[in-house]
Amino acid sequence: MTMSNRTNQILLPWAIFLFTAVFGVCFWLKALLVSYSAAFPAKEDVLFYYLNQVLPYDSFEAKITAFAAVILLGVFLFLANRKYLFLREKSSFLIFFLILLIGVNEGSHNLNPGIIGLVFMLLAFVRFLGMFENRYSVWNSFDIGFYLSLGSLFFFEMIYYVPIFWIGYFLYQQFNIKTLIASFMGCLTPYALIGGIFFLTDNLDTLIFSIVQNFDVSFLGMTFYTPWNVASFVLIIIIALISFVHFIVQYNNDKIKTRGTLLFVYLLLVFSIFLGLFSEDIFLFEMPLICLFLSIIFTHFFSINTSRFSRFIFYAFWVLSIIGYSIQNIL
Repeated sequence: MTMSNRTNQILLPWAIFLFTAVFGVCFWLKALLVSYSAAFPAKEDVLFYYLNQVLPYDSFEAKITAFAAVILLGVFLFLANRKYLFLREKSSFLIFFLILLIGVNEGSHNLNPGIIGLVFMLLAFVRFLGMFENRYSVWNSFDIGFYLSLGSLFFFEMIYYVPIFWIGYFLYQQFNIKTLIASFMGCLTPYALIGGIFFLTDNLDTLIFSIVQNFDVSFLGMTFYTPWNVASFVLIIIIALISFVHFIVQYNNDKIKTRGTLLFVYLLLVFSIFLGLFSEDIFLFEMPLICLFLSIIFTHFFSINTSRFSRFIFYAFWVLSIIGYSIQNIL
């Protein structure tokens, strides 16, 4: 039995795109029709503040932009897997899971800092994939530092991922003084450029204040989330743990690159959850990044594992998600 036939037992390719389109639009429908900005916590990092002046995060145009961005990022992730083959399968589940996981999480339906951070995280992740067995990985390392640093000007917590990518360098056997220096220089570049602009406009204090205020955190502040949000998140984490157990059991059956990449993705997921526990704002904005990492993990699990148990988990999860979301937002 071929890989593609096994994948089709979970969900046929045409059904993946059909469900993605239908449920993706349905999940975003409330955001497009109803404004809930009053419940949305304020976070105004340097460039996000100016972006919000031009395109308010809760406007109809911003929501359409966020929806389009998530779709394009899903396609981009799928094409990245076709090029670098960091998973066993060239599965369109990558698009499916990214769009639907973010769709279930209504807090990510605005053009908030987390969505902007998702763009730069995916760019950095794809550049990371290009480091495997690459003799010229220094430029990849510079780009990774640059993307994460530039993203931190919209969502400051992006800068905390730089050391996590260094661990990824180690998993890809690219951890050396050259890649570290390149990463450091990449991180400095956006701040040097924006700092120069703010200095010339006599507004450097704004940049400094924006950076300093991000270190004021409060542990376990998740007042924005409803019981359903918490319950769905717990359910997703349970499935992620099942996927991790399957990954460990099948560890030797994967290629070296797949093993290293998935270990790195699990590390990013754990770090994102840990980082998100320190503030309600951070946890809310971390969700698009968490959904990105989960989409990769779930795709790997469901594209190679077609047992009755995995099929039950797959359909049960989406039935519960759709019912729960409908009860909370439609009925």
